Amino acid sequence: MATEHIAPPAPALLTRRQVAEAAGVTSQHLANLAVLGRGPVITYVENRPRYALDEVNAWLAARRVSRRRRAELVAG
Repeated sequence: MATEHIAPPAPALLTRRQVAEAAGVTSQHLANLAVLGRGPVITYVENRPRYALDEVNAWLAARRVSRRRRAELVAG
């Protein structure tokens, strides 16, 4: 009996606008981060930037700062 190989489903890809809305930033800010290599990982589809949902979630998680830590940062 032959074994069939089934590819896993492709990850959900989001547009820059969708990611910007979810992150509370502008699309331009995401573009700037991409130039600096600091934003979420980008996959280009037909020369258009797309972001895998799991990559965006990981990037957002890495950006989280607790309220206490934020207060410490603001206080200097």
